[in-house]
Parts: sequence; C-alpha cells; structure tokens
Amino acid sequence: MRTDDGVLYRERLGPPVWLWVVALVLSFVLGVAYGWRLGTGPGVAAFVVSALVVVAVLLATTPVVSVGHGVLRAGRARLPLDVVGRVAVLDPERTREARGRKADPRAYLTIRGWISWSLLVEVDDADDPHPYWLVSTRRPRELAPLIADARDRARAQAGDVAG
Repeated sequence: MRTDDGVLYRERLGPPVWLWVVALVLSFVLGVAYGWRLGTGPGVAAFVVSALVVVAVLLATTPVVSVGHGVLRAGRARLPLDVVGRVAVLDPERTREARGRKADPRAYLTIRGWISWSLLVEVDDADDPHPYWLVSTRRPRELAPLIADARDRARAQAGDVAG
C-alpha cells in the first residue's frame, strides 16, 4: 500500500464500532440525567458536550502505525529501519503472552486491547534501551514482510553510503 508521499504502509489503530456506541450511549444517558433534573436545554447541551469530548479523546488517543522514509512509526515513536532486527507475527495467544507474563518491561508498546494480533519488532541497536517493539496491527501478515523488505533496503542504502 504505497502512497504518493513515500509512505509504504499506514494504519490507524482506531477503536472498534462497539466502543463508539458505548461512548455515545453513555453521553446520551448523561444528557437524559441532566435533562430530567434541569430541563431539555441543559440535557441536550450535556449530551452534545460530553459526546464531543468523548469523540475528541478517542480520536486524540488513536495511534498510527506507518512505514516510510526509512522509519517505522508507532504512535509518536520512530525507529530507523536500519536498526530493525527480526520481525515476528504474533497470533492472539502469543500477543496476550507478550503483553503479560512474558513481557520485557523495557519493551516499547503500542498496543490496543481490542486488536488481538501484533508484531514483535526486535531492535538491533546497542544504544536503544528497548529490546523490541510490540505493535498492535489488524494486518500483521501484510505489515511484517513490508517492514523486513524496507529494513533490507535501508541497510543496503546505509552500506552504499558507508562504502
């Protein structure tokens, strides 16, 4: 999935539909509660304000995973592709283990509980404090080989510059 701006992959880890529905229902309930006590106007205002706040928070906390311009981005973090090591696809069970009892506390995590698959991206950089990144993704089998190919190209370019 190459875009015109050189980004090879881009995925927004947005919340699922059920979470949006729950958030809006809770906003509606808040509006009804205010409306019952204070009248229709304040009830509608409470619903609108709370719904806008919920939408803003859900959108603001939605990370983006992307590959392009020589870096892997997960949320606000950037990892140069030439320091990426092994890339492994983790199924839901292995993802659960990697998030829990088998997790390394030094790992960088961009995970969402509603996304059951993930990638484990090893970091081959002695100066980086993170041994690996654990990144949630809805399309792990598409993203893993893309990262590996981009890593190989980045290392080849780095070798051309050094040589």
